Amino acid sequence: MKAYFTSIVGGAGLRDQILSVIRDAIGLAAAHHVDIHIMTFSFTDAEIADLLVEAARTRPNLTIRLLADWHQGAPSKARDAKSDTKSDTKSADSGRKVRGLAELGLPNLQVRYKKDQPYVWDAKASRMRWSYQDSRGLLHHKTLTVLVDGRPQTLVCGSFNWSKRSANGYENLIVLDGDDPGSMPVMTAVEREFAALWSDGAATLSPDEVRTHYAAILTEFRNNSGRKAAEVVGVERGAGAPLDVLREAEDTGGSAGSPPLQIAFSSRLQHQDKAAAGYAESNRLRRFEMQKPGGKTKQVPVTLSTLALDTIARAQKGEHLLVAMYVLSTRVPEYSALLAAARRGVRLFIVVDGHIGIKPLSRLAATAFGKEKLPIHFRATGHRTMHQKYIVYPEGQTVLTGTANLSADATHRHSEHRILWRGDKYATDAFIADFMTMWKRLPPPFASKRKQEYST
Repeated sequence: MKAYFTSIVGGAGLRDQILSVIRDAIGLAAAHHVDIHIMTFSFTDAEIADLLVEAARTRPNLTIRLLADWHQGAPSKARDAKSDTKSDTKSADSGRKVRGLAELGLPNLQVRYKKDQPYVWDAKASRMRWSYQDSRGLLHHKTLTVLVDGRPQTLVCGSFNWSKRSANGYENLIVLDGDDPGSMPVMTAVEREFAALWSDGAATLSPDEVRTHYAAILTEFRNNSGRKAAEVVGVERGAGAPLDVLREAEDTGGSAGSPPLQIAFSSRLQHQDKAAAGYAESNRLRRFEMQKPGGKTKQVPVTLSTLALDTIARAQKGEHLLVAMYVLSTRVPEYSALLAAARRGVRLFIVVDGHIGIKPLSRLAATAFGKEKLPIHFRATGHRTMHQKYIVYPEGQTVLTGTANLSADATHRHSEHRILWRGDKYATDAFIADFMTMWKRLPPPFASKRKQEYST
């Protein structure tokens, strides 16, 4: 496992790692069948897009499948604008690259989008309007998996979107190697999640199906503009695209104990009001021994919340928890668990985004600086986005990171993941170095005379 951070190597450093993995895959495709499977929320980086095109055009036995969030393929007014001829991957829509890649029509570069119905009717403008609150959930993964002859070889993941905004913010990128036996179950689980989403026409749509779905939604609203978004169906499901690439799979099913490296998913099945622990059935069935603050353990499903609660519960009086989070909601059990940890004497150091995260941080500060005088210390970013989502427990050499914020939407609506490393000195030291780099750059957001320095 290798970890990279914009605080240390900059956005170009993270992009270079992605480019390096793709170039390695191109080299392997000279003698092997190679599959590159990508899940992306935001993709505007022209250099990465152009390299994917080069890979598809020069290596016929290399197949690229790209699964994107709905918004990257949805029709828009900008769709009919003239494209920039400087790059054949240039989309005619705000620099989004996925649509441009799909429009090239390369047989070994395939694109699908998460199925969604995120629109409400704007009566004043007499048109549909996108609404975050009415979305059926975002595809929030940021992964790239390279499979060589059906075996996972490399997994790239982290908080980093392939965009200029991410390059300028605080982000991380993780690279796992298939030669490490401990990484294989995680890599296999990610591939199974990808395959389950890709194959199911109720979950994802082809570019043509996206246009048909959008037109059907628009027709429903025009026929009855008073309909609520939840009542609008559009296309019930697409045709699907059966996918069976994985040839050498490790068993990632439920097992007792608490493995040192594991992954949790959240993905909302079409018939569910709230997300399940992954779209792939094998991911939903996994269980582990979650520890409670008193030391007792209980076998529970592997979910975003259970991995976080286990990490927080293991920290004891006088120990530390380092939290870097874009969104920290007061409505999730992890928030209460962090407060409980502080009340038993765990020292909390928290960095949040100064725009998105400041309101819940103010509430937490009111508790910490009030009558209880809890050992909680804060930092908040200013102009630079703090987009990371991790918790570090230094004394337990534990890191929990991924795409999921500590929010109800991450837990119950979106397609997300969290990866846990326990007893991993390299991962712990790497994330501590990133945290301390941010911490030293940022001033306290609230007045406090208490010492707020973290030291191991």
